[in-house]
Amino acid sequence: PTIIIHPPLYHYLTFIPIAIFFIFGKLTGLFHDKVDFVRFYFNNTYYFFFIGRMLSYIFFWLSALVVFRVTRLFYSRTVSHITVLAYLLIPRFIFDFSTTRPETILFLTTAFYFYFFLKYYLDNEKVKYLFLSGVFLGVSTAAKYNALYLAVILIVVFFDHLIRAVRNRNYRDFLALWIKTGFAVFMGFFIC
Repeated sequence: PTIIIHPPLYHYLTFIPIAIFFIFGKLTGLFHDKVDFVRFYFNNTYYFFFIGRMLSYIFFWLSALVVFRVTRLFYSRTVSHITVLAYLLIPRFIFDFSTTRPETILFLTTAFYFYFFLKYYLDNEKVKYLFLSGVFLGVSTAAKYNALYLAVILIVVFFDHLIRAVRNRNYRDFLALWIKTGFAVFMGFFIC
């Protein structure tokens, strides 16, 4: 029973293991119907916070893998391992990921956003990476509205492409690319 002020992605992701817990509890006779489940929820919140913490830890380790992939784009394996170790030991991240908050999924999805954005520039501007970064911008926004600030990066790229389109008089490809990218951002948000 909370007031949801954030977009629903985190709550949807926590709903899945709670639904599995409900099915398991129903099969084992822990509760007989939905009313028993609600009573159990209010009397034993530990289990539900435990589920949220487990999801946070999963997001923490997945985000560490993405941080490793991002650093591997620029540095050796050894430097990437040291970077991930430093990331895992930062007290603020340890605190954030040991609680049940939407920041955990936000950090994971923004790490994917940056990874695909960097891949876009490092792999000769392959359009699929721009679309994937757009999708993860939408997913990040569905996790928490603060991620909308990350759109500034895409706006800079948009103007870079606009300048190139004006120089080359290639407006059709420019419009097609950015309509598709805007659609990718929208779909990432809408699906989540």
